[in-house]
Amino acid sequence: MALTRLQAPSTIEAPSLPTPALWSAVRHLPRLQRSVVALYYVDDMPIAEVATVLGVSPGTVKTSLSRARIVLAPMLSGHLQGEVES
Repeated sequence: MALTRLQAPSTIEAPSLPTPALWSAVRHLPRLQRSVVALYYVDDMPIAEVATVLGVSPGTVKTSLSRARIVLAPMLSGHLQGEVES
């Protein structure tokens, strides 16, 4: 499952996951991964800017995003399957 960036307020669609489920899953991530996910997806920062803010390399940001997606996918898959079946 790939996370998508938030769009401008005028074009935001209803989220496909319940917000509490998403943030509950994000809270289980290590601190760096949580920070990277929040800055990249919520604050819509480019990878280079996230790296600057956190004082890490862009490669570290990319790795953290990748690892966070791997961890979040199975945690959120039940919510996606339940939504499709409903």
